[in-house]
Amino acid sequence: MKNRAERQKLLSRVITFLTRDEIDFIDKIGKDSLFSTGTKLPRTKVLEAIVEACMKAGISGENIHSKEELMNKILEATAKKALEEKSLGT
Repeated sequence: MKNRAERQKLLSRVITFLTRDEIDFIDKIGKDSLFSTGTKLPRTKVLEAIVEACMKAGISGENIHSKEELMNKILEATAKKALEEKSLGT
């Protein structure tokens, strides 16, 4: 496992502007986690999980011209993954 100094080198700060609804959604995920498991997920961990899930789903920026196109690509990949998992389970 990497020591703290090495891990700090790998981290980058990201500043973003989100609407109140978007922040409330992220906070709700953290609160839902707290009430269901006793562990609150901070905003940073929720955002990390979203990014890592997109990476695992193979999401790229190719042929993307807008936020809406990216959202559709993410939703399609998510639906495809769910169908694959469902077919493996049956």
